[in-house]
Amino acid sequence: MQSVYTTREKILLGTIAGYLLLNQGFTQLRMPPVGPGIPIGEFVLAVSFLGVSIPKIVVRLNRVLWVLPFLIWWVYGIARALAGVPQYGPWALRDASQVIDSLFLVIGFALATNPAKLDRFFHWFYLVFFVGGVYALTFPAGKFLAEYSPHITAAAGYSVPLLFSYTNSATLLMTAAPMLVLLRGPYPRGRMRYLWAALFLMVPIAVMQSRTAYVLLISVPGFFLIFHRKILSKWMLALSCALLLLVIVFASGIEIKGRLGQRFSPEFVAQHFSTLSGTSENTELSGAAAGIGQRIGWWRQIGTRLTRTPASLIFGLGYGMPLVDFTLAGGMKVREPHNSYISVLARLGVLGALLWTCMHVTLFWTWLSGFRLARRRGWKVDEARLLVLALFCFVVLLTAIGEDAMEKTFNTAPYYFFWSVVVAYVSHLRALAARIPDASEEPFPLDGTVSGGKQRTYVA
Repeated sequence: MQSVYTTREKILLGTIAGYLLLNQGFTQLRMPPVGPGIPIGEFVLAVSFLGVSIPKIVVRLNRVLWVLPFLIWWVYGIARALAGVPQYGPWALRDASQVIDSLFLVIGFALATNPAKLDRFFHWFYLVFFVGGVYALTFPAGKFLAEYSPHITAAAGYSVPLLFSYTNSATLLMTAAPMLVLLRGPYPRGRMRYLWAALFLMVPIAVMQSRTAYVLLISVPGFFLIFHRKILSKWMLALSCALLLLVIVFASGIEIKGRLGQRFSPEFVAQHFSTLSGTSENTELSGAAAGIGQRIGWWRQIGTRLTRTPASLIFGLGYGMPLVDFTLAGGMKVREPHNSYISVLARLGVLGALLWTCMHVTLFWTWLSGFRLARRRGWKVDEARLLVLALFCFVVLLTAIGEDAMEKTFNTAPYYFFWSVVVAYVSHLRALAARIPDASEEPFPLDGTVSGGKQRTYVA
């Protein structure tokens, strides 16, 4: 990567890459490295704020999107977290991780407002997601490899391997596979892109054995159907290649055992997916089916607690206390109800939920305006870049329906950082459109593999 970033910005990008690639293990890094400490992401966030003019950045943000709900969200959320510290200690700040991590929106925007740095960002983005996809291919050997990884003792006392944790691999793979089809990168090229995309899609289908991964595989084509039907055929080609490879493996008699210890087969996938109904005829999947009822029970209990008084309904239950009463094997407590939308409502009440909703409406509206502008002008590269960024955010939000995705920093820090890039990108496109009249330049090909077009880019 060309040296266009400052040392502070390189550390920031390295931190985001660490969250994406190492997820749970990287989250446990803190300053100082022993004791409670400050999580590495929050430490980098604080240092990054020292190098920017916050009022100036907020004013520039407000020129692109409605910044008021974000300001109220930050003030209100951080105040609620600090109010819980006297009673619950550091857990109050830990539970407020989404509020704190959403500040990456400000820091990322400060970086991406520089056109040269924004352009280089997509080289970094491609490299990180491709490497992450290749890294996720080691999933079948993950338990074996994790034994040789350095381990970190979390603040709660349990040990976590720094390497070979795959908590966010489905999210990463569901972005990396379409990225190979949409964006231009140094490798792979030509038809090899579809082979790599197929390999990336094989992992969630065959070995992750995750219902969330199945839902994502179904939902991503719907995303393309709504926003870019032309790319749907390319996505389906990659998915068909993945299914064909799995059929060949299955017919050869090679056994692929996944996360649940079950041999891959179309029948198993269908039975596992059907457990989303809360029942299963397969006794080996009865535990997975029972988990659906358990989560619904948690949500009902939270609803009862939340509606006890008008104050709790409006302002929430606050931060610091676990929202559910459940302990995993080994004594680790489950703190969140495996639904980030309910967590926001439970922690910050109706007020917090409305602010969070307003934030996301304005983010998606800003993205849509920039996406439509790029499409009208025939700026295919810009259109594809915005599409991939929005796809990542869509996948995270979809995962948050059945998981505590937004309560995990390795999801929320990249999530809000990428939103900041979207906002900065739209700002550049609007400025370019204001300077350049409608033109009929030949655009880049949609797949981004040939650079012979004459598209005017957003870079000044």
